[in-house]
Amino acid sequence: IDVCITDPRLCDINRFREYIKFFNKYISNNDIKLILFKNDFENCLINARIRSKKNVENTIIKYSSIYNINEFINEGYKYDIIDILYDK
Repeated sequence: IDVCITDPRLCDINRFREYIKFFNKYISNNDIKLILFKNDFENCLINARIRSKKNVENTIIKYSSIYNINEFINEGYKYDIIDILYDK
């Protein structure tokens, strides 16, 4: 079974580590793969506007300011890095 968890609060490496600590009760680190997004808040904002998502701009700006992709890479999990895409 594959499970995908999306939560903008996971951009905070400390929150991420709290989640992982919980998950490790049930699965090993070898069974975890991270899907990391490049920190491109401008495209993220455009995407939110296209999708008519209101009131998310402050959240996007807040979490993009604390998100450091290298911190997650350095945790040692398998990972893929994805660009933020949007339809023009």
